Amino acid sequence: MTSLNPDIVAEIEPCLDHAEICSLIFLLFDHEETALQHIQQEIQSTRKHIQVLDSALYKPAQKFHEGVLAKWARHAHKDHHWQEKLLEALLIIKNYQIIRLLGQSKDKLDSKYLPNQVNTSHHVDLVRKTLFLLLEDLSNEQWNQIMMNLTTVASNNQISIPSTCFEIRECFLVFLMTRKLLQLKTKKCSMDFVNIRSALKCANLYYWSNQLENLENHINRVEMYHEEDNAKEKDIDGCNLPRFKLDSNQGTILIFNMEDYQAVMGDRPLTKREASQLDCEKLESTFTLLRFNVVKKKNCPSAQVLSEIRNSLKEFCKNAKQEKVERCFIVAILAHGVKDGLLGIDGKLIEWEDIRKEMRSVDTVGLPRVLVIQACKGNSQVVKGKGKLVVVEDGPSSDNNTYPSNLRDLFEFSSSVSGFAAFRSPTRGSLFIQSFCKNILLHGRKHEAKELLTLINIDCDKLNLGCNGKSVQSTCELKVSSTKALFLEVPDENIHRAKELVREWDQLNKKQEPKETIKTERSCCSVKKTKHERSENCRRKCDPNKEQDDPFLKELIKKLMSMEEK
Repeated sequence: MTSLNPDIVAEIEPCLDHAEICSLIFLLFDHEETALQHIQQEIQSTRKHIQVLDSALYKPAQKFHEGVLAKWARHAHKDHHWQEKLLEALLIIKNYQIIRLLGQSKDKLDSKYLPNQVNTSHHVDLVRKTLFLLLEDLSNEQWNQIMMNLTTVASNNQISIPSTCFEIRECFLVFLMTRKLLQLKTKKCSMDFVNIRSALKCANLYYWSNQLENLENHINRVEMYHEEDNAKEKDIDGCNLPRFKLDSNQGTILIFNMEDYQAVMGDRPLTKREASQLDCEKLESTFTLLRFNVVKKKNCPSAQVLSEIRNSLKEFCKNAKQEKVERCFIVAILAHGVKDGLLGIDGKLIEWEDIRKEMRSVDTVGLPRVLVIQACKGNSQVVKGKGKLVVVEDGPSSDNNTYPSNLRDLFEFSSSVSGFAAFRSPTRGSLFIQSFCKNILLHGRKHEAKELLTLINIDCDKLNLGCNGKSVQSTCELKVSSTKALFLEVPDENIHRAKELVREWDQLNKKQEPKETIKTERSCCSVKKTKHERSENCRRKCDPNKEQDDPFLKELIKKLMSMEEK
């Protein structure tokens, strides 16, 4: 998200009204004392007049006035996800005008961030989001009743509430947080919202009282398990197993999505890798929830792949060492492959060992790296009979093989064992990538990399796969050369969304249950159809004018053209 920077935030801030700025401070600032200070300053200032001067006199090189959000952006720029956090906050407060000014699609962001859902959040703190949605849902009468109830609680605790806090609802709640009448989760204390839950019940707002109680129980329970996991690390033969303790921004994932091949390997053309985009989207969704910086590269020629890995890894290591944190660097490659290596879209070979050499750079000492490979490593298959789920191989055959040398802190997940084919459904995507993402989201907190591989192979073993009329077996592989255990953990505030995402994928797979409709890469028709259907489908594919006979399609094209002109 390169288009959004602190200077642009300074430009758009005058477009926000007084209440919206206070709401954004409430959602964006992590420390209650700082948030309270800024909201109170906002209330006391004559900012609406300063905004007019801002918009009239603002120059990039000479700022007349810089607001609190611009200052926040400059302070938060080290966080790779600050832009997304701001966009999510703008969606939550429903300022779609700014979203459009920033060139973003409101519908796309809605489907990504789910701003109106109480139990999920990407980058904005889940507790603050829930409280904001509660405040927005209350009528003035309901809010006054709750405020009186909480004011009585404060008075009983000999706490005096400043008059400014009564002007803005968010200010009132933040003040209560600073005085521990609304206790957020800390290392020493559990989350405790009993006071506001009691006030909500007195106002007959049982839905919101239950929502806060569920959130409170969830966060306290998750944190308790998290602390237990950290306190007792894995024990092997009486020895503690050390683990990588990743920073809150856990790392970077570089995804190579090789989809549209235009080359020939020997006498066989390299076909398009159908549904590879689905794999790419699953990886992006998964590692966004894990607070990874996601970088995507599509349809790269062979020469570009190694240079992209080299440059990205160099920048990653530089930042990690400067900030003195442990972070994880992941390279995910979705491509056609052979025994010796993978193929760029130009059909040229990139040897496995060349990729590993880039991943073992001396600059990476102490930093875990993960290589995720969805590609064939040969053309052998474990054949059992006939399978229901029709899949295709991810590459032509080859005879040579290369094994990695001993690498430290390198984890290599592969969709197949050396010498064997990898499989991909042309409608669902790669079975390995699906299981890899699902198990990270559901089990990454409790199971390290080696255990995740076991779960992935259990998933693959349950599937009844059919390739070219034969039932085949898919076996994934992990090669590890590390001195520490690696856990890819979903942050606490994203656990709800992680489970929802897995459920969405499962439902989508059920809808796409293969009923003789999945194509092989070599045919342009479905596997089982009548001779008439096959010839009709092929004729339509080869004759684009055929579809124009459809009057409904003609009308739809006219509408689309008129919309484009407007």
